[in-house]
Amino acid sequence: NAVKFTESGNVLFRITMSGETRIEFLIRDTGCGISEDKKTDIFNPFAQDTSNFQGEGTGLGLAISYRHIELMGGELKFTSDEGSGSSFWFSLPLNMQAETQGAITRNNSAGQTQLDVTPDHDVRALVVDDLAVNRDILMRMLARVGIHAQQVETGLAAIDMIEKEAFDIVFMDIRLSDMSGMQVVQHPFQHRRARPKFVAVSASALAHQQAEYLDAGFDDVIDKPVHLERLYQCISELLSIPLVSTPTDANREVVAKDTFPDYSTVPGEIRDLLIDAARRQNITELKLQIEALEKQHNVDDIALQNLKVMYEDYDMDGILLALDGTEHE
Repeated sequence: NAVKFTESGNVLFRITMSGETRIEFLIRDTGCGISEDKKTDIFNPFAQDTSNFQGEGTGLGLAISYRHIELMGGELKFTSDEGSGSSFWFSLPLNMQAETQGAITRNNSAGQTQLDVTPDHDVRALVVDDLAVNRDILMRMLARVGIHAQQVETGLAAIDMIEKEAFDIVFMDIRLSDMSGMQVVQHPFQHRRARPKFVAVSASALAHQQAEYLDAGFDDVIDKPVHLERLYQCISELLSIPLVSTPTDANREVVAKDTFPDYSTVPGEIRDLLIDAARRQNITELKLQIEALEKQHNVDDIALQNLKVMYEDYDMDGILLALDGTEHE
């Protein structure tokens, strides 16, 4: 919500210890804030303040969060000034585990394996979502297993693409800006080739809603936010292709705890563009700037490798923490 409702400024996510057994979580933004007349209902199901923002959403997020936190022994609270931003916080009684010894690793570290589509399968996918960040995340997930994907943001564009090109699988958001995903899947396509598999991708995926999507013609349903394991399971089952383990990229090295990256060696202009791209979650621009960084001669190797790993893991917060506030001569 903080990211969605903050068009400019910043979003802060802070975790702090409160005593030995409680952890406090704070999310603060400089977004549009909540109007006074909506504050009393903000934790009720389907309550949304659309006075300062027009966008997608079911109005269930805060209600679900409130009840989950309550079940875990906490209470979700907030303050908000309309036009200035909001702060949400809660604390939970959580036991701390012992610190992991050895090296710091990020997901697939050196010597491990990752899933990939078998070499004899060339899978083509289409991602349909009216939010660029949702498309980018799903495109990166698909790329990680060697699936070639294209993206469009409207239902009409999706229909046009499916009519013109051959796709094996289509990942379709239900709530598009021009029509619903169900209208797209029910379109009378003039197929000159095999019909692609259609997968509904939606935050509204309760049991009765999933049944509705399947009755409309979808082959499967995936909840938002999309999880890698569920996505790969869906692909493997619908397309009847196995996902095999392959060695990870050699660039994904383990970084020892006593090794410190020097981010001050990142040139100021590239640094600013990386920060801007990370804030906007623009992975295309991030890739361009990291490629430009690789051509620089005086950049610290560890800093470069860390930035590449964070980019590959879609770790926007990590990039911002590494670069934002770094001083340059």
